[in-house]
Amino acid sequence: MEVYIDKNFIKNYWAVDADDAIISSFCDDFLKHANRYTLITNYASEEEIDEDAEGQLFIYDIVQEQNPADIVYLQNLLDEDCLSSCLNNGGCKLLFIECDEQRAMDLEHKYGYRVITSATLRTKWSEYIKYNDVEKTIVLPVDEADDEIFNSWSDLKFIGAFPTNSIVIADKYILSDKSQGRLKDNLLPMLEQLIPIDYQAIFPSLYWQKVY
Repeated sequence: MEVYIDKNFIKNYWAVDADDAIISSFCDDFLKHANRYTLITNYASEEEIDEDAEGQLFIYDIVQEQNPADIVYLQNLLDEDCLSSCLNNGGCKLLFIECDEQRAMDLEHKYGYRVITSATLRTKWSEYIKYNDVEKTIVLPVDEADDEIFNSWSDLKFIGAFPTNSIVIADKYILSDKSQGRLKDNLLPMLEQLIPIDYQAIFPSLYWQKVY
């Protein structure tokens, strides 16, 4: 996983309420697990971090303490061509950069990756922890009043709130087309819930319904 962190995001991060439960989750449950991701930052070098008190505290005391998989210094990260190149090469990514909300939305819609600024950190990170402890079950009878029971594909609708540029489905039942489990009753309605709500193209469900 690649995590892009703008040095200006780091500077502004310290102004966000550290006592907030959401920010604590971001720090403790994500940043402090740096061994799971590659950090890409627009600091030019370790020397530049050494000259920046906020950068030292963030990079050395929080991230490097956990032995990150790698740290890449990419000084021109936020240049349009550089950012486009980074976001076009696939893989799992999260971006923490300082920009206006319109540009963040444009990047999310174009590339399918979540872009978080210091101003939207609390709001957007809450989406990740909201469902952290929810375990849906298909064993219990349908109970539409119980949020913990999987009642229908619409229970996955929250996933559509996240930018997505790829979906991998590895389930023989969902991908089969048999009399007791047709694609039009399983795969297609499931995809309609998973595909981001900001997806601009028309989902070809009507075509599939005609075929199947």
